[in-house]
Amino acid sequence: MGHRRVRLLVIILGLFFIVATVQATIGLLGAGKKVTDAQAEVDKLAAENEKLKEEAAKVQTPQFIEEQARDKLNWVKEGEDIVIIPPELLAATPEAKPINIPNWQKWLNLIF
Repeated sequence: MGHRRVRLLVIILGLFFIVATVQATIGLLGAGKKVTDAQAEVDKLAAENEKLKEEAAKVQTPQFIEEQARDKLNWVKEGEDIVIIPPELLAATPEAKPINIPNWQKWLNLIF
């Protein structure tokens, strides 16, 4: 009877260790996936950071600053004149449509 209890105890302990090992393995696999996902997110953010650094460098150039001052603040250099066309005048102007003239007619018009 003593051997049966020892065997049963060994089997129960063995099953316990197998279950614990399987659970630990599953936990490690899940942690590995989290690390992989986190690394992908870090790579994505690093690329976005690099893009933002390039954009920041671009907006600090004198050419960009001058362009923004001209476009948004109507800034002009000394000796230049600014012309402002009212939006209603722009809206009233018909769009130019290309006239389809055959090439031979264009040549005749050019010569005569």
